[in-house]
Amino acid sequence: MTEQKRQIKIMENNQEYGQENTTTVVVAKKKYAYLFTATEILNTKQDQIPYLWKPFLSRQGLAALVGSSDVGKTSFLRQFAISIVLKKTEFLGHELNVRHGRVIYFSTEDSQLSVNVLLRKQIDKNLNPSELKNLCYIFNAEYPLKVIEEQLKAA
Repeated sequence: MTEQKRQIKIMENNQEYGQENTTTVVVAKKKYAYLFTATEILNTKQDQIPYLWKPFLSRQGLAALVGSSDVGKTSFLRQFAISIVLKKTEFLGHELNVRHGRVIYFSTEDSQLSVNVLLRKQIDKNLNPSELKNLCYIFNAEYPLKVIEEQLKAA
């Protein structure tokens, strides 16, 4: 990555998190684009974690929802996805910061038929199905990561 591109990337990251005063760090060409020094990280002046669902789920990173069978994990995530697509500002009494209002839900257990029935039970009867056009389901994909990547690029 060239020095100029490195500067732009750091500035974009700051703007993404709402930083008005950005600090640009000039670094030499790096061998590994994914390796950052503590100096580079601290010079971005990021002082708070941006949340999708405050204080539970940050905008970046990996999260897992675990629990024993039949405790409602899938129903919870389906309702969470609906709230994101409808660009709600709150979910279960906590701040929801939706930016794009799109969800790709990769289902490993449910079929299209079961999701149809369960979605109908969870949505408001007056909701027009077209309001959920940004909630996309992927079922039984042979190469799920490839399919998800293709969908993200198409969005």
